[in-house]
Amino acid sequence: MSGKLSVKELAAKLDGRKYLHEMNDEERQQAIESGLVVLYGRSDDLAVFDGAICDETGACECGLISAIYLTHNKVFVNECSNPRCPYCEREMAKCSRIIVRMSADGFWFYTTDIPHATFRIFEDGVLYCIGIVFHKDSLEKVADNNA
Repeated sequence: MSGKLSVKELAAKLDGRKYLHEMNDEERQQAIESGLVVLYGRSDDLAVFDGAICDETGACECGLISAIYLTHNKVFVNECSNPRCPYCEREMAKCSRIIVRMSADGFWFYTTDIPHATFRIFEDGVLYCIGIVFHKDSLEKVADNNA
């Protein structure tokens, strides 16, 4: 059963899922067909993108909360050894940004200007992560505003 979903519909379907069982193959295919991106936490330091963008990246640096930068179709990776490389700073300024945070209660969540809906993932009955769903086309709009 495939078919296009809205951001809110997919977030509602995923809400309450168990850790390591965030999405099934049918939902993944619907997300791809609908242009939707799903972001959730995994392990103690990983951000997983599923659906229209399939990628993963480290979610924290040295125990600090970090930012994830996205182009219109992938995670931007700063491959320079210089964290203040002028080229990378210019490129990151064009990207959409998602801030990875950990609550005082120990669950992952994300803040961003990208229009999105949220869903909850639980591990052993305890909130593990508040994930987000957004439309891939939103990345271009946010990035255009940053350029």
